[in-house]
Amino acid sequence: MLEHQKKAAVAQKRKALEPQERFCHILKKKISILVEYPDYHGPLNKGTESTLYCGNIIPCFHNDVKCKYSGISPLYRDPFLPTDSELAEDEESGADR
Repeated sequence: MLEHQKKAAVAQKRKALEPQERFCHILKKKISILVEYPDYHGPLNKGTESTLYCGNIIPCFHNDVKCKYSGISPLYRDPFLPTDSELAEDEESGADR
């Protein structure tokens, strides 16, 4: 019985939360987030990201900032991805150099 429990524990996925800082393209500043990894094996093998928990969720809610991680709707834009206009500006500034 004990051997079966050990095998089940090894086969079980390990969740982990990791604090990170990322640049928010809506607020135009770095913010603190928690990233959940549902199949975490170690710092070099984190697995895929599943859920992001934003540290600015309450101030953004009070200021009516709508993003994918605000908890209102996952259909809002992802604040960690640049917009098409920001990408175009980067390409133009890179061409000027």
